[in-house]
Amino acid sequence: MQNLINAYCNLYGLKVVVFRCANVVGPRLKHGVTHDFIVKLYKNPKQLEILGDCTQKRSYIYIDDAVDATIIAYNVAAGKRIEAFNVGKRTA
Repeated sequence: MQNLINAYCNLYGLKVVVFRCANVVGPRLKHGVTHDFIVKLYKNPKQLEILGDCTQKRSYIYIDDAVDATIIAYNVAAGKRIEAFNVGKRTA
């Protein structure tokens, strides 16, 4: 994918910031795995459904932090033709 983006940048003189956020959560979240999990907990806070074998790890980012990261990335990438950012906690 990066090669395709780079080709478009060179061909059309674009400046691009590639941004990958982890699972973004916030007060207006209305769909997705995180939303479903929260809804299930509200319905029955005494029963937690565990999926998988409990070894999975997920990274979450609050919407305000995602916005801040976007602004920081925009400022860091200023003057560069292409820049890629992975926003989230790195897990081993």
